[in-house]
Amino acid sequence: MINERTTEKYSAIYYGIIREGVKKMIRARISQTQKEFKKVQIKQKVSSLDQFGLGRITENEIQFGEKIYENNKK
Repeated sequence: MINERTTEKYSAIYYGIIREGVKKMIRARISQTQKEFKKVQIKQKVSSLDQFGLGRITENEIQFGEKIYENNKK
């Protein structure tokens, strides 16, 4: 027979497991958002360099999912 205390104990355990799972999902989403934000920042920097005619911007290398740009002045 399951009593009230046992039910509370299991409820607390399940709540803890769910809470940890949600925390992991949130951390993963924050990490992904930060990467996306970095890409947007890089694109904005490249656009502003191009806009001011500081040289041709070329894609140099892709490393860890981030684009590295090089300013080739002519």
